[in-house]
Amino acid sequence: MQTRPRHIFAVILVLAAMPALADGGVQRTNQLPTEHLQSLRKQMIAGRSLATRDLRALADAADGLAAFKYGKWLEEQGKPQLLPDATHYYAIASYTDRDFATRRLVALLVLPNLELTASRQNEALDAMIHQAQTGNADAAFALSQMYAAGRPFGKDPEAVRSWLEIAANSGRGDAAIKLALTYMMPTDGMDIDPVKARAALDLAMAQPEPGTKAMAQTLLARLGDMPAVPIPVSEGLSE
Repeated sequence: MQTRPRHIFAVILVLAAMPALADGGVQRTNQLPTEHLQSLRKQMIAGRSLATRDLRALADAADGLAAFKYGKWLEEQGKPQLLPDATHYYAIASYTDRDFATRRLVALLVLPNLELTASRQNEALDAMIHQAQTGNADAAFALSQMYAAGRPFGKDPEAVRSWLEIAANSGRGDAAIKLALTYMMPTDGMDIDPVKARAALDLAMAQPEPGTKAMAQTLLARLGDMPAVPIPVSEGLSE
């Protein structure tokens, strides 16, 4: 399923500001533009500790591993004012396919007191979309929950369904259950759709987790009491 979140222009803005990321960032030493940076990366790969300024220089050159390490260093300082910059570097690392950086990015994005500028928010969104669309089911699920909560990217019930579907098709049974529920008990003016609910529950039934299957069976039984056609939410179900 193709999905076009309404923040898609954020992707264009980020790639324009960080052209190195348009080609997937730096993942090999010979992609770095100077011998000095290449030498620093070789030292990092060999396990040698780099000065913080050198680590940042590599990270700013869009080296994904250095970006993760520098983002982690910023986070470990324990200063809330550094966390927006940490999201920036985790986003760089995520865009270079370091899914372990995406986990840290998500952990920061859901912090209730995190304040991001528009550019930092766009960077984070772009990295999350990249991860989700290249097979990271956890990133897709996280996006769905962020759009459901309305933070940090705003509330968007259509995006919730879109990202849940991607996560469910990538093997997350809990995403399939949540997707079914959005069609059985929708909020925010979305329509009831038993057909799509059943399709989501079929995905859940295909998962190996017993708890997921049990929940899917319970919801499938409830579907038997619903009309087998989409229902505008304004009409509701007959009593």
